[in-house]
This record gives sequence, C-alpha cells and structure tokens, in this order.
Amino acid sequence: MMKKTVGIFLGTALMAATLTGVASAAKEVLPESVASFMQPVKGMIGLDSITCSSAVNTQIILTKGEAWATSDTSAMMDYVYAKVSIYNPDGSFVNSGTDAQYYTTHAGASAADTSAWVFDDYAKGSHRYEKTGYNTVTHTTTKNF
Repeated sequence: MMKKTVGIFLGTALMAATLTGVASAAKEVLPESVASFMQPVKGMIGLDSITCSSAVNTQIILTKGEAWATSDTSAMMDYVYAKVSIYNPDGSFVNSGTDAQYYTTHAGASAADTSAWVFDDYAKGSHRYEKTGYNTVTHTTTKNF
C-alpha cells in the first residue's frame, strides 16, 4: 500500500511540474518598447510616414510599485491612447490607468501596484495611434517589476 501511495504522489508531482513548464513556455513575450512607422492609406499621395513610439516602464520604491505607459509620435495625431495594466504572476489583474488625447503627439498613463507582493508582477502597455489619411497603428508592450 505504501509503494502505491508513493508512486501516485511521485506521478502527480511529475505531471504538475510538466504542466507548469508548459504553461510558462506558452506565456507571450512582448517588448518593453517598440517603434514603427504609420503609413498613409493606399492611394493617398504626398503624405510622409510618421514614427510611433510606445513604451512601458516599472519601478519599485521600498515595497510600492508603479508602472506607466507612454505613446509618442513625430507628428500631430487625431487620437493617441495609452493604457497600462498591472498583473500578478498568475495573470490576475491588479490595477490599470488610461490616457486618451486628441490632437496631440503624446499620451501617458500610470497605475500603482496595489498587490501585497510586487516583485514578481508585470505591467502591460496598450498603445493606439489614429490620424486621418493614415493606417491605424497599435502596439502592445510589457515589462516585469
């Protein structure tokens, strides 16, 4: 009976370790900053491409964490959006902040990490750029605390 119990325990532990590894490997890896060019809509003549730069940053001071997302462009946009969301290591939501601006070149959002233990948390940034005559650009960025 003891051998059977030990065998079941070892088998369960092995399966749990294997499944945990699979879940970790499947986690999407995103950059903490990205830049791309906003191109004119096909058929629009005389418009230059516009640089769109997105980033997410984190910091911990003592035991308090904060994250912020920034969206910047090289030309005036009709709409610029930045959102930062903070998550625990298991993917559960902690907090978020959003900023949406019209007729500008910048949007920035910040959020405080309100979880009890911030050192394994991560922040995800969502960025959107819209301008008449151009294709819409979206970026997603992420950074660990």
